[in-house]
Amino acid sequence: MRSRRNASNLPAPRREATAEQVEAAPPWSGDEQTAREKADDQLAAAMPSNLLDDRARARIEAEADRRDLAVPLARIRPAGTVGP
Repeated sequence: MRSRRNASNLPAPRREATAEQVEAAPPWSGDEQTAREKADDQLAAAMPSNLLDDRARARIEAEADRRDLAVPLARIRPAGTVGP
């Protein structure tokens, strides 16, 4: 069989990842720290992707909720302390 033209047991060459796949990869991977490293715009760009499952969407939503709470708390208690 090896003498046949184009006969090979090698896998097909890999294709480059699309922009949608690149944006969806960090929340899909399950790493919580990765979501914290992403900007709001990057997390928002990943949300409409059909590549995300419910757990990945929940990670993005949890990170957005954490950020929404962190901003007012930082105004109330700068540097994590209360008082002068």
